[in-house]
Amino acid sequence: MKVGIEIGGTFTDLISVSDDGKVKSLKVESTPSSPDIGAIKGLTLLVGKKNIEKIKELFHGSTVATNTVLERKGAVVGLITTKGFRDVLLIARQEKKDIYDMFYRRPQPLVSREKILEVTERINSNGDVLTPLNEKETEVAIDTLVNRYSVNSIAVSLLHSYKNPIHEISIKKIINRRYAHIHVTLSSETLPEFREYERTSTITLSAYLKPIIVKYLENFENKLSSLNYKGPFFIMQSNGGILPSIGARQYPAQMFLSGPSAGVIGSSFLSRKCQLKDLITVDIGGTSADVCLVTSGKAETTTDGEIDGLPTKIPMIDVVTVGAGGGSIGWIDPGGMLLVGPQSAGAAPGPACYGKGGTNFTLTDAFLMMGLIRPDKFFGGKLKLNHSSVKDSLNPLIKRLNMNPLEISENVFKIAISNVSQAMRLVSVERGYDPRDYTLCCYGGAGPLNAAYLANELNIKKVIVPLNPGIFSAYGLLVSDIKMDYIQTEPCLVSNISFAHIKKVYEKLENRASSEFRQFNNVGTKNIVFFYYVDMRYVGQGYELRVPIDLNDIKENEVEKLDTLFHDMHKWKYGHFNKDEAVQIMSYRLTAMIMQKDYFVPKYEIKKNVPKPEKREIYLNGKSQRCEIIDRSNLSKDVLLSGPVLITEDTSTTLIPPGWKGWVDDFGNINLEEEL
Repeated sequence: MKVGIEIGGTFTDLISVSDDGKVKSLKVESTPSSPDIGAIKGLTLLVGKKNIEKIKELFHGSTVATNTVLERKGAVVGLITTKGFRDVLLIARQEKKDIYDMFYRRPQPLVSREKILEVTERINSNGDVLTPLNEKETEVAIDTLVNRYSVNSIAVSLLHSYKNPIHEISIKKIINRRYAHIHVTLSSETLPEFREYERTSTITLSAYLKPIIVKYLENFENKLSSLNYKGPFFIMQSNGGILPSIGARQYPAQMFLSGPSAGVIGSSFLSRKCQLKDLITVDIGGTSADVCLVTSGKAETTTDGEIDGLPTKIPMIDVVTVGAGGGSIGWIDPGGMLLVGPQSAGAAPGPACYGKGGTNFTLTDAFLMMGLIRPDKFFGGKLKLNHSSVKDSLNPLIKRLNMNPLEISENVFKIAISNVSQAMRLVSVERGYDPRDYTLCCYGGAGPLNAAYLANELNIKKVIVPLNPGIFSAYGLLVSDIKMDYIQTEPCLVSNISFAHIKKVYEKLENRASSEFRQFNNVGTKNIVFFYYVDMRYVGQGYELRVPIDLNDIKENEVEKLDTLFHDMHKWKYGHFNKDEAVQIMSYRLTAMIMQKDYFVPKYEIKKNVPKPEKREIYLNGKSQRCEIIDRSNLSKDVLLSGPVLITEDTSTTLIPPGWKGWVDDFGNINLEEEL
């Protein structure tokens, strides 16, 4: 048996697949104060306490890392850096994210200036030691951070340590010798890459998270152990791969976007399985909507991400998040305009209709008022929705807007659609991709309700809603591969480099990957597959393009082949290139993967003798209309449905609006298209 657990801001999703392919799923409320409590509770409900020892592999995705940064609840961090570079984090970049905001302030670093201490040492850009490390000065700096400022995590980011880590390694040994309980994060281990500000920001983030993630995973593992679980415990990373928990403890920053990444990987697998080349994925849960592009079966990735305005160079799935989940609150700004989100009612107290003390009108409340969700079937019938609480939450909006409840509800619905469609434009149109060439894949508890309307916003012709959309991110965990990314900055003109040097750099990265995989996975190295990339640019450019390469191809066609690959990539990305410009290699990247042998493909059973659908009134397009209600378990593959139709299931509801049609494919996915 395999089990996936994905913890979101509002709900925790679980899925299990037995050895004979039988699937069970469950959705429970998250416990934000201690996320592992809700997860363990859900696990025991899903498989039974006595059967936990039968689980062979457990996969986990979580918002713990992201929430720790957003809520500023991480470790007390100290930073040690090269003398003269104390203010790198405070100076940051000369840029203003919102040029129209007169009161704009840069996000505050996670470490305050008094906890940033300098040490005498200097390594040049070639890796030569110009000034040896002053160990006595280093000891004083460490003592000051630990004894005066009570730090429990220390980040070390020295100038040009990506070329020569000798001084960072020495500092780590001193810290371990003097204070074994202090967590240490080295930039040369976490991110051996140039650009001092981004590198220092990334490892500070990692140090800020390390004690929290280590404690969280240890608590989770202890609870699993008490339930007699003895199998491996895999954690989803931001790059779309999984790692054993020991690896996640070492690289905690890899857990950013852990939950959203799982859903995107599930979508990538779905695109290949169903031969849908390109997808725009939209995951709308209780708190947010996460949007990503999957092109040719592969999710778009980036190394220029941000967490709460703080840059991170950790490779991650390129997900754009907006505050437009089911718990997003409808409110009126000072100018009298109705807005939705990014504030959310979350899991506690939740939307007003939950009857748990929530007083704000949310998107979920709007769905209830419009008749799009059933109060007796929501959350598999485990949570009865309360109409009277919703009416109370609507009163302030009714007074300000002079609209009736149904009009307000539909406007909240439309504004949420607009918010998510803006994120869809950002990942497609604004990056040179035509969304009309893509299929829209919607999942999450609220995603399928919005699907057709989102497609209309960008003229997308086809929508697909996968099986179990409400727990689809948990499904994505089960089809993820073990994956790690490595980088080495080695600036050099292509014209001055040899294949032998390129091979030497990659051999060094391969050896590091093999060593870590033996430590993390205990599976040896024979199953590792390597993928090679080079970051290149024209001399004088400020940023690089990542170019995939084939080492055998480079060897056979000489290194000049790199020039051709870069020119082709530059033309594809920007529409032009210049063969007369010199091309420069900046960094070498290696992705090491261990592919899963047996991917989980859920079985779809064709239903026969299905009951006649129910009918009820819903409010859409400014009027009440009669709508069929069909349980998804009763869908037959050979039936074409014409909207309006609501397809209900325990974890989600799919809306086929008027003017749209829907059917089920061979894999059990609901397909939607506009009727001609």
